[in-house]
Amino acid sequence: MISACELTYPQDYRGIVSDRKGKVPSILRFCNLTRNTSISIIWINFQGKGVVYYHSIQPGKWVVVQSFAGHLWIAINSVTKERLLIKNKSIWVCEPWNKNGTTAQDKRPVLLCVTLPVYTLRELCIKYVRKKTNADVKDLHIPRELIEEIKEPFFKYIMPFQR
Repeated sequence: MISACELTYPQDYRGIVSDRKGKVPSILRFCNLTRNTSISIIWINFQGKGVVYYHSIQPGKWVVVQSFAGHLWIAINSVTKERLLIKNKSIWVCEPWNKNGTTAQDKRPVLLCVTLPVYTLRELCIKYVRKKTNADVKDLHIPRELIEEIKEPFFKYIMPFQR
């Protein structure tokens, strides 16, 4: 496994990971099912920090990772740092090999499809305005409610360390 860098999060993941020190091994196969997005796979360690394991997995490609049951994994767009989905979840909890009754001789990697999230029209519009505007958001002639949404980072899909 490649540990390219360690990323710290202003959001506290420690409460989530404190009791997830798994002892049951598992092999994971992360498949990039996006059409044109290079992805990074990140493990959330026991201190609540993200450790990049694989950077720039190209569309249609896959990597195999050894992990343990209970470990937390996330996927992001390697360029924009937007959160992607692993098996339709923004944070994926590693499962043991034998969850479905497989034997020691039949330990195939757990297949994890990484896909793009589906945004609402409102979310897409806010992302577009954030990307295109160079002016101070408060100077835009739009409702105050929208100004507040545009000023706040889009935490649901953007990595917390991008603040």
